[in-house]
Amino acid sequence: MRVTFSSNGKLRDIGMEVPPETRVVDVLENVAKRYGAEARALILGERSGVLVAVNDEMIEQSAIAVSHGDEITVLLPIAGG
Repeated sequence: MRVTFSSNGKLRDIGMEVPPETRVVDVLENVAKRYGAEARALILGERSGVLVAVNDEMIEQSAIAVSHGDEITVLLPIAGG
């Protein structure tokens, strides 16, 4: 099945094929592998502070299963002055 990952930060929007019974955390792991250590720290780090949505609905538990066509969005914290 196909899902889409998107982000408001440095990480590009990507589509990916995933097997049945894939969870949101599995998609995030896949993205972290693709983009490396910096991405892992941003989206999976203990103090990352990211918000995750599936199809524009915020989720609190990343163990939720994804379905074909779902869009997983990671909202990275924004800093500035």
